[in-house]
Amino acid sequence: MPRSFKVESFFGTETCTLSAGKYADNKHIALQLWCVEGPFATMTVNLRETRKYPGNFAFVDTNNAPWAESLIKRLKWGKPTGKWAHSGFCSYPLYEFDLAKIKWYTGKAW
Repeated sequence: MPRSFKVESFFGTETCTLSAGKYADNKHIALQLWCVEGPFATMTVNLRETRKYPGNFAFVDTNNAPWAESLIKRLKWGKPTGKWAHSGFCSYPLYEFDLAKIKWYTGKAW
């Protein structure tokens, strides 16, 4: 059973759950947040540079979810690597995600 948590965003406070999957082209972790009304935010972005790293690494979509890094750190889902990738006019931080912690929140195995 997925565990819920509070998310503070520009929409206010939402109660959400985490959904984890894999991107089809490179099998790297893909994270989404869901709330009662449906999809709330996509937390990761699929960039070509991701292929240089193991499958539990992903770039965080701070462009569409500027609060994403603080949520990831607060819930201890992962840690920043200090590396960045650029796409268009946006820069995205690379995170190493803790798959055991992701499993604890999603209720299913990676």
